Amino acid sequence: MPYANGETPVPGDYVKNELEQPGTVTRVSVVSNGDEFVTIRWDDGGLDSPLTRAKDFTLISRGASPGCYANEETSLRALAKRFGTSLGTVQGCVGIRQSAASEGHYPLNS
Repeated sequence: MPYANGETPVPGDYVKNELEQPGTVTRVSVVSNGDEFVTIRWDDGGLDSPLTRAKDFTLISRGASPGCYANEETSLRALAKRFGTSLGTVQGCVGIRQSAASEGHYPLNS
């Protein structure tokens, strides 16, 4: 199940929930029936969300992603500025994406 606005979830997406709380997707999981669940790192520093249905979120931005960094199209600092989040959050997302790619779960250059 995609986000509320129909987009397919990708780690590094900047999303908001129904309360307009923004955060960055750190994990995407697909269950056997095809539903997609995401884990969110909240901008306010709150605890990461448990796996939650992707349809409960709306995509805000995907213009710059960890994939852009991996393809040497931008810097980590530029990503943090674009997403309005910390450098540490961006580093975490890039690390998650690279780890998943090395395990064959997610293509690094998509």
